[in-house]
Formats: sequence, structure tokens, C-alpha cells
Amino acid sequence: MILFLRIIRVINHSEVAIQWCAYLRREYATVLFKANTQDQTQKLSDVRLSTNSLKQNLEIFKKVVGTSKTVGAEDLMQIIKNYCRHGDVKMSITVGVIGFPNVGKSSVINSLKKTKVASVSNVPGHTKTVQEIHLDKNVRLLDCPGVVFSDENADSALLRNVIRVEDLPDPCIPVEIITRKVTKDILRKIYNVEDYKTTQELLANIARKRGRLLKGGIADVNDAARLVVKDWNAGRIPFHTPCPITESPIVSFINI
Repeated sequence: MILFLRIIRVINHSEVAIQWCAYLRREYATVLFKANTQDQTQKLSDVRLSTNSLKQNLEIFKKVVGTSKTVGAEDLMQIIKNYCRHGDVKMSITVGVIGFPNVGKSSVINSLKKTKVASVSNVPGHTKTVQEIHLDKNVRLLDCPGVVFSDENADSALLRNVIRVEDLPDPCIPVEIITRKVTKDILRKIYNVEDYKTTQELLANIARKRGRLLKGGIADVNDAARLVVKDWNAGRIPFHTPCPITESPIVSFINI
């Protein structure tokens, strides 16, 4: 039996994560999960809290998202184990872990295995082939390369870490998109820069602030743009898509 585990990324927004969990749960088995970020390669630890506990106490939620330990592994494992049962018979299943690039597919596998068996990187295309990991005698996990739909808007693809930042023909274009998604106050606070009217002015301010200058003291806006895109890909710039409040069809991803 083959089961596909879909990975969705929500960054440090407790209320938003809970809203999306409730929304997606109308059609899919959905759990709140935080991958492990500990430095060691073995014996990755976890926080044993159920999804219900997290939903009922936002203060607990806000506290645990700041930990380096795994959160939500029990709930996710329970869902996977349920698919192993057919009456009184236990079956072997293969779980394909799929998702957009840089949403944490390999990190989820490492967290469930409690050891770093899948290589992790925010470099586009880092996972190039399907890797099989035995979680236990009945469950195998497949670490899959990132999936990008062929009909996706080209501008949106620029923000999905599909192309290496160094290979972007014009790094200012994705920054233009970011400035339409993220408020001016947030960007000014992150980069500690003065007020600005245009994206080019923002990038010039960042370049001067960070010492990214060309000959003659001219602000290197392209270098500053690459810095901003890297920060976006690494999750340093907070952004989320609000959960739908209407009875619209279930979405299959969160656009970040």
C-alpha cells in the first residue's frame, strides 16, 4: 500500500496554523507538526504534545514553536500507523513525502526517524532522487524531490526556491513581489532601514546599511536583492496566506 504525506509550511503563526489545520481537516487527515532543528545527527528529541493540546492553549503553541525539538510526531505517527492496519492484520506501507521545494520534507523524515538519515538543505534541487528510509518494519518513507507545477505562475515560482539565487537573471523581480506581500513596517524593521517609496529605494538602503557597495560608493541593489531573496527562502521574512473563511474548495498548498 502506498500513502502520500503532503507537507505544508506555516512559519511561526500559531493562530494561522490552527485555522489552516481546521480548514484542511474537513477533507484530509491533518496534524500540526514542527520538525526538529537540533544540531546533532542522532537521538533527535521531541515534545510530546497532541494537536488538541496545541489548539486548546495558544501559549503552549507559541512556546513550543521556539524549541529545537520535534512537536507533533505522535499524532503524525498515529495517522501513518492507522494505514498499516487492515482488520487484525498489519500491512506494510510506503509513504511518499511530497511538497514544494524547501517546505521541510527531509526534516519531517529525520524528525520521525529521530536521526538524520535524509540530507537537509535550503539549496534548490538538493534532493535529486527518491530516497527510501525504513521507519520501522511496517513503514517505509520516500524522500522525494520538490514538486513544482508546470502551469504555475512564473512570478510565484521565483519565491519557491526553485532557482538558485545566484542564477536569477534579475533578482530585483522577486523582491518586487515580496514588497507587495510584506508590509513596509516589517521590512524596515528586519533590515533597520529608513522609509522608502520604491523597491529600488529599499534595496539601495539595504545595500548601504550592509556595506554592499560598488566602485565609487554606488549601492549594489542586485546584491541587496539577492540577500532579501535568501532571507525569504530561509523564512526570515514573516509571511503567511490567510486561511479562507468562505466555503471555497480545499486548497492543496499554502502559498508562501
